[in-house]
Amino acid sequence: MGRSCMHVDVKFFVYDHIHHNYTTFQDHGNRARFDDNQIKWGFAKLIPLVDFKDISKWYLSTNDSCVFGVEVSTDSMYTIKDRCLSMIKPPETMNRYTWIVDNLSVVTEKCLHSEVFKVGKVKWTLSIYPKGISSGKGTNLSIFLEVHEAALARSGWRVYAKYQLRVKNQRGYDDRVGETEHWFCESEVDWGFSQFMLLSELKDRTKGFLLKDRLIVEAKILVTGLIKDFI
Repeated sequence: MGRSCMHVDVKFFVYDHIHHNYTTFQDHGNRARFDDNQIKWGFAKLIPLVDFKDISKWYLSTNDSCVFGVEVSTDSMYTIKDRCLSMIKPPETMNRYTWIVDNLSVVTEKCLHSEVFKVGKVKWTLSIYPKGISSGKGTNLSIFLEVHEAALARSGWRVYAKYQLRVKNQRGYDDRVGETEHWFCESEVDWGFSQFMLLSELKDRTKGFLLKDRLIVEAKILVTGLIKDFI
């Protein structure tokens, strides 16, 4: 069997916490080569530690955390198109959306949709089914994350997300959290939990998830990925 080989262009990103953009690092003129023996590629000396720790550079946030990203572009003689994969971990200050739903008990719609929110380069919406759907119908609250206006996107699009969906506890107890990851595409524009939490637990006033008929739902996007094709 022949040895597999791939040449790609690689860019690394480090987030600037004060200017809210990414510093780009790329080995111009040299493509990364991966094969059975070379499975890793990168920079042994990306940023001098003295610069990385310099608070004026803002690579480190005030809570001593940093954010990295990577973009990989392929160009193979065996493919029709160039393909670019970008993976980004959004900053903590810009990766979540909170949706407040009032008067939940009088909602008659089968499904409710949030306003559009943007994390990274992707626009999203949340949807909830107050009486459940699919395997959760009649027993559970169902919650999903959806790519906004997916029908208008270019054919063959794909978006990756690792994310958390959360129902906030309004009495200071633990929130109900579900974490998942998914490649969104034309055939699967939304993804989430049909059985997020039991309706009996949601409606139990002592639990604190539904207070004064108000439900608070939060989405937190941990990582996003985009695949772009270039003809």
